Amino acid sequence: MAWDLGDTVPLTAEIVDANGDLTAASGVVCTIGLPDGTTVTPSVSNPSTGRYTVDFVATQAGRHTERWTSTSPATARSDVFDVRDATPAYIVSLADTKQHLNMAASRTTDDEELRGWIETATEVVEDLSGQTIVRRTIVERKPMRG
Repeated sequence: MAWDLGDTVPLTAEIVDANGDLTAASGVVCTIGLPDGTTVTPSVSNPSTGRYTVDFVATQAGRHTERWTSTSPATARSDVFDVRDATPAYIVSLADTKQHLNMAASRTTDDEELRGWIETATEVVEDLSGQTIVRRTIVERKPMRG
């Protein structure tokens, strides 16, 4: 699932003991790798035994990494999440897609899944066509002949 720029991304980790039961841990840290190569370590909350959360506000578009670690018990887990650009370049709008599928515009339960398919379709069409499908500004530099 991709998130939108500016969304609060809810990140969670569960820490279990050798028996697989949720357990209290110490030294729990969540390190988020940002698309620009920097990292942040937001404050971690502990709403219940063995459950740890971070509400991360996405300020950069692109691929993010999340790395959870704890010291006692010693654990580590990594994952990724994607944040969409504020102005996505889709070949078709969500509204047009819903109309084509005879879905009511007010029905929003499938919007994130549809947006994922629109993103994928856009990438495939652009890869196959060898050109930009959506209107964008392209800067092309050519050497001057003297």
